[in-house]
Amino acid sequence: MKHAKLLPFAFLFAVIGCFLCIRFNASVGAHSDRLLKRYAVIVPTDTIGQNLQLSEGLSAASEELHVYIRFLEVSSFEEQKAEVDKALLSGFDGILLCPMDNGPEGLDMLDTIRRQGVGLVTLLNRISDDVPCIASAQSVGRQAALEFLSVASDPENIYILIGDQQNIVYQNRASAFSDCLAQNGISVSGTLALNIDIVSSTDQVEDYILENQIRYLFCTDAASTASAVRYLDSSLFTSPGIIGCDDPYVSGEYFDATLPDALIRTDYYEIGYEGALLLDRLTQNEEDSL
Repeated sequence: MKHAKLLPFAFLFAVIGCFLCIRFNASVGAHSDRLLKRYAVIVPTDTIGQNLQLSEGLSAASEELHVYIRFLEVSSFEEQKAEVDKALLSGFDGILLCPMDNGPEGLDMLDTIRRQGVGLVTLLNRISDDVPCIASAQSVGRQAALEFLSVASDPENIYILIGDQQNIVYQNRASAFSDCLAQNGISVSGTLALNIDIVSSTDQVEDYILENQIRYLFCTDAASTASAVRYLDSSLFTSPGIIGCDDPYVSGEYFDATLPDALIRTDYYEIGYEGALLLDRLTQNEEDSL
């Protein structure tokens, strides 16, 4: 009889337990779906540390968004295209990449991604106005040119220093810098490409500066900026004026004594973080429109 009186309470607790179990499973299911969202990041191999900064920003975004991010470094456009094809076949929801080809093949790769209905954001190198880009090389080059115009009292004997001739981002920064100056009636006198090795490049920079009587030097990247700064630190000259591009990874080591006349800072951590957030918003908007 006593057990019979407890039956209504047992039934009530069972109903409440079932309700909570359903709510918990629904919540976990929704969270699991969120965790299943996967993004592929495909960027050129880096030897001066910027990809470490980039990956840390991506990792922070991954934890915040509860998504899986696969980070890949490639050494050629052919390898990049192959990894893009793999990501598409594997059903990744979005792709972040720094395009390694500015021509028709690079554009065709972007079109292939978009035709698959996969979210796409480019980093550092804008090759299509139809695809959003974070911190494009073109914008950095233009910003450097505008900084130059603001500090140069006699804009002549202007040269460009590139840390890695094969790096398409550095090439595009140099082109954008030259184009912006040309629009203001100023021409660049020459370009020198260095090896990435900063220490051994310093002597090469010194010879280049002295031979060409360089008045201003635009350095497209941290390695070339550091080489030029090391030259100024070790010489009695105050020329050339340096307009540099700085990556945080090397700034503390090389810029303690002398700073360039103008410095365009590139925060790769922020680029990775913001790139992932933008890609997530784009993929979410595409899902909502279905």
